[in-house]
Amino acid sequence: MNEIKKIHDLHIFSRSAIDMSGVLKVVQAKPENVRLSTSDGDLAIDGKNLKIKKFDETSGEFSLSGEICRLAYEKPKTSFVKRIFK
Repeated sequence: MNEIKKIHDLHIFSRSAIDMSGVLKVVQAKPENVRLSTSDGDLAIDGKNLKIKKFDETSGEFSLSGEICRLAYEKPKTSFVKRIFK
């Protein structure tokens, strides 16, 4: 069965709110950092008083509020076996 890739869009509002699509799952959620798995890779959001306002796993819609200090897409880790037989 072919899986349709969800489009990942990201909108930041005055560094105090984020709306995005294409979120597959919330990996970690703390007031100072949130880690997400998106259709374009893992995303780390760092800040203060971060609160998830909405997450719909079916549609991939996600909203967050708080003081946003940093966003970073994290490179997927390559397995040890793949690195050896490169």
